[in-house]
Amino acid sequence: MERMRRPLISPVHIAAGVCWILSSSPVGFVSADDSAVVIESRAQPRASATRQNRVASQLRVDSNLVLVPVTVTDRKDQLVTGLERKDFKLFEDRIERPIQQFALEDAPVSVVVLFDSSGSMVSKRLHARLAVSEFLRSANPDDEFALVEFNERARLIVNFTREPEKIEQLLLSTVFKGQTALLDAICLALNTVKYGVHNRKALFIVSDGGDNHSRYTRNEIRDRAREADVQIYSIAVTGTFRPWKLSHEENAGPALLDEMARLSGGRSFEVADIEDLAGVGAKLGSYLRNQYMLGFTPAATARDGKYHRIEVKVAAPGSSSSMRVRSRSGYYAPEP
Repeated sequence: MERMRRPLISPVHIAAGVCWILSSSPVGFVSADDSAVVIESRAQPRASATRQNRVASQLRVDSNLVLVPVTVTDRKDQLVTGLERKDFKLFEDRIERPIQQFALEDAPVSVVVLFDSSGSMVSKRLHARLAVSEFLRSANPDDEFALVEFNERARLIVNFTREPEKIEQLLLSTVFKGQTALLDAICLALNTVKYGVHNRKALFIVSDGGDNHSRYTRNEIRDRAREADVQIYSIAVTGTFRPWKLSHEENAGPALLDEMARLSGGRSFEVADIEDLAGVGAKLGSYLRNQYMLGFTPAATARDGKYHRIEVKVAAPGSSSSMRVRSRSGYYAPEP
């Protein structure tokens, strides 16, 4: 993990302990204004799009092409653009595959913002909100955003909207208290993002500690993150406390977020100085916006329902030691 110095809500949607209900309910979703959250039926055209994207949101290959988003940075952690197809090598289970599709574009994305509203975030609330604002500032007009807040429980505050300012507005009324159900929040967000209209999907997490109040386990959420075609970006706000003054969960928090990011091909930063939060939020937004898209056809024998590992390397001359490549760790093949 990189280190930086410097009104009624349905229990179906607010209880992360039963968030699996969301994934089995294709006809209902939450819409919200500034004062209420209500459950309403999904219009038929939207439902059709949702079912299609719900299937697409699992990185199980039912077609002949696997798409892999890739981010490339240099030694100074600056984005590397301008690379071509010939500059990449892609491996499936350590066997090189031809790259059949290549693009560098800012395609629309469906993003769920996860915001930690536990009691320990009170002193960091202003800078944490700024981090979200800076991340949202990089949005393009077709992007959509949902908001999940979490302390002792995870709650879907607003479902997908193309008005990012609504997310910022809602965060102004956040009440900070209680413990941290981070794993439950990730579970809820992964189920929510399935209903996004765009094929590109991501989570953006701002939290200051590890999980200490979830029903879901780390292994369960790790498996869900591996299976979902969702990139996870996060900021772990560690503060300036000495490790021995923190709980085991708080000390383990940054590593948990970093693991989720690596599995998904996203990015995680550990931030000690809250003054740096806004800048890191902007940086993560830029990473999401500047990605190469590589497409390859898996091996004919890969239709086995198993997990297959992916590795992407930059093959440009003299680049092996100066560039870092981030991509998903693998995909699930369809059943035979």
